[in-house]
Amino acid sequence: MKRRWLLTRDDLRARAALLEDGDLAECYEEPLGSLIRCGSIYAGIVRDVVPAIAAAFVEVGPGEKVFLQLTQSDVLLHAGQRVLVQITQSGRVGKAPQASLELKMAGRYVILATGSDHVGVSKRITDVARRDILRGEIQAQLEQLRSERTDTPEFGAIIRSFAACVDAGVTGSELSTLMRSWDLIQERFAHEQQARGASSSLLHEELVLPLRLLRDRVAPGDEVVIEEKNLFDEATSLLASLPVGLNVPDLSQIPQLELFTEYDAPLFEHEGVEEQLLASRTRSHQLPSGGSVVIDVGEALSAIDVNSGSSTDAATLEETAFRTNSEAAVMVARLLRLRNSAGIIIVDFIEMHDRSNREKLMQLFADELAHDHARIRLLPLDELGLAKLTRKKQ
Repeated sequence: MKRRWLLTRDDLRARAALLEDGDLAECYEEPLGSLIRCGSIYAGIVRDVVPAIAAAFVEVGPGEKVFLQLTQSDVLLHAGQRVLVQITQSGRVGKAPQASLELKMAGRYVILATGSDHVGVSKRITDVARRDILRGEIQAQLEQLRSERTDTPEFGAIIRSFAACVDAGVTGSELSTLMRSWDLIQERFAHEQQARGASSSLLHEELVLPLRLLRDRVAPGDEVVIEEKNLFDEATSLLASLPVGLNVPDLSQIPQLELFTEYDAPLFEHEGVEEQLLASRTRSHQLPSGGSVVIDVGEALSAIDVNSGSSTDAATLEETAFRTNSEAAVMVARLLRLRNSAGIIIVDFIEMHDRSNREKLMQLFADELAHDHARIRLLPLDELGLAKLTRKKQ
């Protein structure tokens, strides 16, 4: 599959799109006017503690508050307290950005996590032997880093999928870099504590959206087209700063950057992104055999209805239902990813009586959903033909 990333930025927003074999698969947008960027770390001031919902509101800038959900392991907070928080979810209409006291420093191959000594491995690394090797390497590297320190903080790590293709020297180098970044944040926090008193401040600003995706999602061999020259230069510098292992011997295994120089139309219009994105937002979508998928988005959940419509070519009702449902499973998985749907989603497939057809349908649906980078939990098809799943917004 040919993967092509489109990255662009202007004064108001940054945008990114992923094309797979020419079809739009994902599209993201981030406003640039807001200082509260997902992944950024702040020295915040607790303004309100709400015991009834085990939460607090933390000021991270003048007039800017974030929602902090507390857990049993979190320390007790009080108004006026200065805390380190990381933004975990951007704000939406009517909802403040969400933050956490558990901080993570993201690299391309490893994420350094504070407050825990657990080492996790990406589920996308499916080779069991490779998972065990990687976990052992990272645990040894963390122990080495701890032994070099005078303090004894708890540090864990999350091994990202790209780590499966590089040697231990790469992950070790990146862990050391992330640890140094964490030390700088701690030093700044201590300095700000003394110098600013009860004022909040930004200690670590996460990369802008296109550069985050270049670090986190763009795979070796992907094509990357960038519209703005300054963004192209920043992307080039970012790639140059990433460690490259012995298992990445040539340029074909490194994402290839291309500066967009066709000025007859903006990049997204030139590549047909705007047209495909607009089509994905409609309520009804036609299936190849004549059926349709209808999507209704509510406050509590999204409901998706599958209709057979004018599909009459099959010999029996069961065959019609299975074919239409199979087409719908592919369509729904693509639309959920493209629309970046989140929360509870219910898909009302056409009822089928053949158990093997039901099993084949859900296997197909699961396989299509596996292309999605988001965290998804899919439940078995119930007796009413309803498939229920949850998806975490990207």
